[in-house]
Amino acid sequence: MSRKRLTLRWYLSTIWKRDLFFQTSKITIRGLRVARRAAALRLKRGVKVARKYLALADRRLIMIHYGVRYRLARWGSAAIVAALIASILASFFFSQALQPALESYFNSERFPLLRNLLATTGGALIGATAIGFSVVMIAVQLNFARMPHGFFRKLSADFRLLGAFAATFVLAIGVSGLSLIPDASWSAIAVAGAIWSTLLILVLFLYGYRRALDLINPIVQLRFIAIGAQNDLRSWARRSERLAPLLNLRARGDEPGEDRPKYDLSRVAFFKANPLWTSEARRAVAHATSFARRYAEQGDYEVSSRALEVVVLINACYVDAKGRTFLASNPIFDASYASDGFINETLEHLRRLAHVSTTRGDEDAIRQVFTTIATLVQTYMTIDYSERFTTTKEHSLLAAGYLTGAVEGALPRNLPDVVMEGIRLTGASARRFLAVGRPNDITSLVDKISAFSIAGVVESDYRPLTLTGMEQLAQLTFDLVRTQAHDIRFAAKHLRESVEFVAQTFLSIPDTPLTSVHSTFLAPYYSLTKTQTLADRLTGLSNAVITAKKDDEIAKDVIRNIQLWSAELYRTEKTLLLLSIEKKSHFTFDVLHWIAHITKLLIAIARTPACNDNTRADLDKNASWLISVVSWIPEEIEATRFVENFSITELLFEVALDAAERESGVVLKSTRDLLMQWAFKAGRHETGWGTLGKAMLALVTLVLCKEDLQLVTWLKVEVASKLNQAAVKAEIRDTAARELRGEAASLRPREFEMDSVRIALNKIDRSKARNLLTEIADILSPGTSAEPVSPEFF
Repeated sequence: MSRKRLTLRWYLSTIWKRDLFFQTSKITIRGLRVARRAAALRLKRGVKVARKYLALADRRLIMIHYGVRYRLARWGSAAIVAALIASILASFFFSQALQPALESYFNSERFPLLRNLLATTGGALIGATAIGFSVVMIAVQLNFARMPHGFFRKLSADFRLLGAFAATFVLAIGVSGLSLIPDASWSAIAVAGAIWSTLLILVLFLYGYRRALDLINPIVQLRFIAIGAQNDLRSWARRSERLAPLLNLRARGDEPGEDRPKYDLSRVAFFKANPLWTSEARRAVAHATSFARRYAEQGDYEVSSRALEVVVLINACYVDAKGRTFLASNPIFDASYASDGFINETLEHLRRLAHVSTTRGDEDAIRQVFTTIATLVQTYMTIDYSERFTTTKEHSLLAAGYLTGAVEGALPRNLPDVVMEGIRLTGASARRFLAVGRPNDITSLVDKISAFSIAGVVESDYRPLTLTGMEQLAQLTFDLVRTQAHDIRFAAKHLRESVEFVAQTFLSIPDTPLTSVHSTFLAPYYSLTKTQTLADRLTGLSNAVITAKKDDEIAKDVIRNIQLWSAELYRTEKTLLLLSIEKKSHFTFDVLHWIAHITKLLIAIARTPACNDNTRADLDKNASWLISVVSWIPEEIEATRFVENFSITELLFEVALDAAERESGVVLKSTRDLLMQWAFKAGRHETGWGTLGKAMLALVTLVLCKEDLQLVTWLKVEVASKLNQAAVKAEIRDTAARELRGEAASLRPREFEMDSVRIALNKIDRSKARNLLTEIADILSPGTSAEPVSPEFF
């Protein structure tokens, strides 16, 4: 083999080995990468599992920690006392082991020293006890001067504090008495007794000091007041239950065949026989309100807030103790028995406190009183009147009346922030009536909210009251359509009238040109561009109802309530629309778009599976009447020009198109007729918007969407008829015809089209649209057919 061939073979083998090495290296590196990824994945999973177990362990440790804290808080004192007693007994038991050593030490010469030590120590402890508790009691009594007299007498005779004093005095005398031991055989017991007595005296000193601090702490004093009143009320309730068998009176309604229990006659008889059973609770309420007034004057609002919370707690306990003995007033006969003295007295205390705070101009104190009365409204909502046909929550209404009275008292004091809080609490109280299915009870509160809201008309500083009031009216409207009450007609009518009253009154002030003051402060009810408004909430509710099943009872109740609420909605919206047009207010935009939006919602709700045929017909009728409000727009050129600025033609087209898509024939016909009416009402004037041509283009689109030849014929006949009836200038007809011919010539799909009419027109057969547009243009102005056509956009 030649050298050249050997060299070539060596070169080829070297290349092959190198390639093999590289391939092996690649495989090895790929394997290492795979192994590394697998290890990282296992590590990640391990960390995830470890974190999971650590989180579980952390939760268990937290539960154990709080469990131990709860047990220590509940049984800690008892455990400490038990451990102390056990330690004392054990020390006396094991002291006998030290007796020999002590007895040998205290011989006949040293024993008198032990007795002298015990006598001296006992005398010193007696003196220290007297001095210490004298100082403590003087400090306590000086601080008690800040509290009511009746409560002062109660806390001055505190059993625990006086018991600690007595115990220390007895222990000190006991130490002195240990000096009387006869001989050294008692030395171990005497020494143990002296040591433990001295330690216990020191502990009792500390306990007395802490107890004295508690007694002068207003928060602790209020706790004493609440606990004492609650225990007294519960004891009276237990006595009535124990004496019920002796009275032999069965509660009316407890007999077989009755569906629910009624009056607890035995408890009624017991309380009538003991008319002073609420005396302790009444004193407690008086003391708590006194605390609230005094500390609010000092600026300590934490204590005043706690005092008012005590008032609420006592009232809640009173309602529970009285049980099924509350009686509702009779609408026909005068029923004095329905009045409750305890509740009346509580509300009177709060009324006087609100009056004092308002006179002083103390905003924080006024807010606290408002919150307390609103909480009492909720507390009295739990009263069981035990009547089958009780129509009102009488005592809650009474408390709500006190709340609105307090807000009304703060209104002339130039405290808008406080009044806003009062309006919010009034609205929250009204919503509680809706939550328990009492829609008619909200009418008086709605009247007050609307009265407070119109304060913004008088003073510009009070305009936030209007905004807050409209927020509450919008929220109440939304909650009203969600309530489970059977009939909401009266409440819905009252709410609509209140909204109309506020909006009408507020529209009397001049509107601002750039940022409409009308739209701003009436936005919570009528705005479509903001969140948390009525329209926004109703949209979310409608979406939830649309997805509900056919047998969903809650959805059926909501649909029924919406039908009842919208039954006469057109009346208020007609008034507001005409007034806003008269005032040339930009609020017209909000009203028009709100009407169109609610109309669409009614159409959508009417097509839900849970809506039956009768309700569907009523909803379609309500939607048709609501959108027909547009027909009341005046025919004057100024009114039509002003309204056309808000794109009413496109608005009507969108409503009609939505009705066509959801197959609502009633609304579609009404909207189509309205669009035709508007075409010749506003189109015969020079509005600057080409109203006649725009309306004709919208009508052509609507007619062709249904693909109904009868509608095409109707459109031609109706346009010809309207032209004969309405005096439309030739220039306007010619301009509209040219625009329609230009639109017919320029029919093509546009990628970034914004006009809703043209978007829908692009989805229709172009030949049909071109032919119908040309025919309508020939009807409007036959003479323009010979003119050259140029595509125009308007």
